[in-house]
Amino acid sequence: MRILSLDSIFQSTKSTVIRFPLAVAAVLLAMVACFYTIHLDGQTPLSDHYWKLAFISNIAFVALLSADLYAESNQWKPNKQWALRMLVLVFCVAIYFSLQPRLFAADWFRIVFFIVAFHLSVSYSAFLHEGNLNGFWEFNKILLLRILTAAFYAAVLFGGLSVALLAIDQLFNVEVKTEVYLYMLTVIGIGFTTFFFMGGLPANFKALNAAEPAYPKGLKIFTQYVLTPLMVVYLGILLIYEVTILMAWELPKGTVSMLILSYAVAGLLAVLLIYPVKEHEENRWFRHFSKFIFIMMIPLLVLLMLAIWERIRNYGITEPRYILIVLAIWLAIITAYFLSSSKQNIRIIPISLSVLAFLATFGPQSAASVSRYSQIQRFEHFNAAKDNKGMLEKRRIIHYLVTHHGISSLQPFAQVDLSAIEKSLHRKSVSPESRYAMEAKLVDTAYHIFKVDNPLLERTAKPSFLAFGTDKNSPLSVKGFDYLIPINDTQLIALQVNGKQVSITQQQKGKVVVTIGHQAPLTIDISGIVKKTDAAYQQGKLQVKPGREYYMVQEEDMRKNLNTDQYTLELVLTDLFFNNPSKRKDDFSYRGYLMIKIK
Repeated sequence: MRILSLDSIFQSTKSTVIRFPLAVAAVLLAMVACFYTIHLDGQTPLSDHYWKLAFISNIAFVALLSADLYAESNQWKPNKQWALRMLVLVFCVAIYFSLQPRLFAADWFRIVFFIVAFHLSVSYSAFLHEGNLNGFWEFNKILLLRILTAAFYAAVLFGGLSVALLAIDQLFNVEVKTEVYLYMLTVIGIGFTTFFFMGGLPANFKALNAAEPAYPKGLKIFTQYVLTPLMVVYLGILLIYEVTILMAWELPKGTVSMLILSYAVAGLLAVLLIYPVKEHEENRWFRHFSKFIFIMMIPLLVLLMLAIWERIRNYGITEPRYILIVLAIWLAIITAYFLSSSKQNIRIIPISLSVLAFLATFGPQSAASVSRYSQIQRFEHFNAAKDNKGMLEKRRIIHYLVTHHGISSLQPFAQVDLSAIEKSLHRKSVSPESRYAMEAKLVDTAYHIFKVDNPLLERTAKPSFLAFGTDKNSPLSVKGFDYLIPINDTQLIALQVNGKQVSITQQQKGKVVVTIGHQAPLTIDISGIVKKTDAAYQQGKLQVKPGREYYMVQEEDMRKNLNTDQYTLELVLTDLFFNNPSKRKDDFSYRGYLMIKIK
C-alpha cells in the first residue's frame, strides 16, 4: 500500500500537468474567474463577465480533456495532439465572444448545453474508433468512482477547515469573513477535486479493453437494493396516476414529467451499471430486469408526450419545454433500440445525448431558434387581442422574447427600429443595477409599442398574490444611523455590533424581536405598516410600478422606529407581500433593513 507523501503528491500533480497542460490551465483560469467574482460581489458589470469566463473555462476544461483522451487512445504524436488542442481552444474562445448571457437568457441555455455535451464526451472520447464495450464500461466505472471519491474528500476537507476557521472566529475573536469560506470552497471544489480526478484517469486503454471488468460488490448492492426499489416506487406511482387520468379522461399535469424523467434516469443508470454482469448465469434476472425497464417505459412515454403536449398547446415552446420534447423523443428511440437490438451497445447513450446537446446550441434546430419561432407565432396570434386573457398572454410572450432573445426579436411587428433602441440601452448599462433597469426599460418599451396594459390593473377582484415595495432605483437614506442589517421574515440573524451580540428573530407574525447584548429584547411591531398598506390598496391609492408587477408605496410609510436610552432602531421595509390576499393581515412576508444608531 502506497503511503501518501508530499513527494508523491508533487509527482502526481507534475504528471497531470504534463499529460493535460491546457486542461489544467483552464481549471486555473476558472479558479481565478471565481476569485474575482467573489471579490467584486456583484458590484460591477465585470462580475457578469467573470461568471461567464468561469463557465466557459469549465467548457474548455472538459473539451480539452476529451481531446487529450481521444488523442491518447489513437496514439497521436505530440504535434498532432497540440494541433487538436489549439483547435478546441479557438472554439472555446469563439464561444466566449459570441455568447452574451448578461443580455440574453437564451445564451445561458447554450452554455449549459455545451457543458453537458462536453462532459458526456469525456466518457466516450477514448473509445470512438476502437475498443470493446467492456473497456468502455471499465473506463467509466473508474471515472465514476474517482468523481465520488474526489467529492467525498473535498466535502471532508472543506467541512474540517470550515470548522477550524469557525473555531478561530469564535474562540479568538478573529473575524473570518464570508469571502474566506468562498475562496476556500473555490480552491477545494474546483482545484483539488479536478486535479484529484485527472490524476486517476487511466492511460492504458488497451489494457482496459483486454481486461475482464472488475465489478465492485458495493456497486451490485447499490443497483440491487437501492436503485431497483427506487425505480419500483417511481413506476408504481406513475402507473397508478396513469390509470387515474384514464378513468377521469383528462390530460396529465405538467409536473408528472419530472417523475417520468427520474424513472428514466434511474432505469438507464441501472442498465449501464449491470451491463458487465447481466450475462453471468447467477445474474440471469438482470437480463429480464433490463428488458422490463424499457417495456415499462412505453406507457410512461405516452404519458410524458401528453403532458408535454398539454403545456405546448397552451403556452408554446420555451427552452425548458424544448429540452423535455427532445428528451421524450430520445427516450422513445433508446427504448426502441434496446428492445429490438441484440447487441445493445451502451455507448449509444452518452454519444447520442452529447450530439443532441450540441445540436441544441446553434442553428434552426436549436433550443433558442425553435423557442423563439414558437413564441413569435403565438405573439402573431395574440397581437390583436383586446380581452384580458389575450392581453396577459401577449404580455408574457413579450417578456419572454425580450429577456431571452432581445427586443429586436419583435422587429417584424414594429414600425420603429428596435435594434437601435436595444443597442442604445445596452450602452447605458454601466452597473448591475442599471442592467436590471435596462432590461425593465426594454420590456416597458415593448409593452408601450405594442399597447399592452399592466396586468395588475386587469386582474380579477380576488388576485392570488399581491406585492408592494418602495422605489428600487432610489437610494435608501441611512443618515444618522451607524449600522444597516438586511432582514426578512424567515431569517434568524446573529452578529456582532459594537462588540455586543445582536440577534434578530420573529416570535410571531409582524413582530420583529431585537436583542442587543444582555439587554431586554426590543420588539418592533410592523402590523401597523401592513394595515396601512392594505387600506391604501383597498382605497385604490397605490399605483403600479411601470415594468414591475408591484404597487408603489412611499418609503416613509414603510418605516417603523423604536427608541431606548442607548439605541435608536428603525425598520424599513423594501418589499411587502400578501401571499393570500383573502387573509392579508395574517399571511404576509417582507424584506427590508434594520438600522441601528448608538447613542
